[in-house]
Amino acid sequence: MPQFEAVLKLEGKTATGIEVPLEVVQSLGSKKPAVRVSLGAYSYRSTIAARGKHPK
Repeated sequence: MPQFEAVLKLEGKTATGIEVPLEVVQSLGSKKPAVRVSLGAYSYRSTIAARGKHPK
């Protein structure tokens, strides 16, 4: 399972995101892969949402 560290980014007033490196997204083999996110002792499951910055 790929792992990386990132900085949380505030977009607008309330939207917060984590930028996933392109090579990590590509290694997951899907455009919208299921992922597990860990922030300190807290973990949750989600999916990656494309934001137009990465090529298709």
